[in-house]
Amino acid sequence: MVQKLKTSPLTSQPANLLEAFVQNCGTDDELFNSENFQVVFQDLLLTSSDTSSSFLESLILYLTAFPEVQEQIYQEILNVAPNGRVINFEDRKRMPYTQAFILETHRNARNAQNFAPRRALWDFVYKNYKIKKGTVILSDTRLHCENKQIWRDPEVFRPEQFIGEHGEIVNVPSVISFSFGKRNCPGELHANIVTFLVLTALLQRYKISNPVGQPTPRLDMKAGLTLKPYPFQVVFEKRN
Repeated sequence: MVQKLKTSPLTSQPANLLEAFVQNCGTDDELFNSENFQVVFQDLLLTSSDTSSSFLESLILYLTAFPEVQEQIYQEILNVAPNGRVINFEDRKRMPYTQAFILETHRNARNAQNFAPRRALWDFVYKNYKIKKGTVILSDTRLHCENKQIWRDPEVFRPEQFIGEHGEIVNVPSVISFSFGKRNCPGELHANIVTFLVLTALLQRYKISNPVGQPTPRLDMKAGLTLKPYPFQVVFEKRN
């Protein structure tokens, strides 16, 4: 495998992480080697699999718990595709409520509540704390997502807080599920595309509801590698 990496054709401008890694093979064998190649892409696969499945579970949970929200998304789907055609990612520009629902799910579910640890590269002062070089820093997004100075009523599930006066999407930078800065999640765009397409395809075909006689599923999350909903049951009723 090492030889394959070193002899792979190079491009002047890599289009993705894979091409960038291959392009650098041979420049630093301690860093760009076969073992690190496997570790990097193994990490990407494992982290994206668990976070994506947890987030999709959260979408289903909130659609079940808030049927009026689900109906509003469905009406938006009908307005954009009245003939039942397949919704594409470009359609999101005409579907602000659907986008707002996804953003509000990110804020409430906080599936990746604790970002990957970081290490301080130098001494610095934060508020009244002296942070020494080499200190491992772990952030907790809960305080941000429940900050009443940012969100008017953070304890309420309300997609409308992401929709401005003229129907535009607002407050997007305040959602930090994928972290931020130079080391934000490289899979953010892919996750957003998949989430939008899965959500719209699902509601275009099915109405999701709580089984008759069952209590409303609990909305708090269960701890694990990521936060995810506790087990719950739903009914998928095919639309006409």
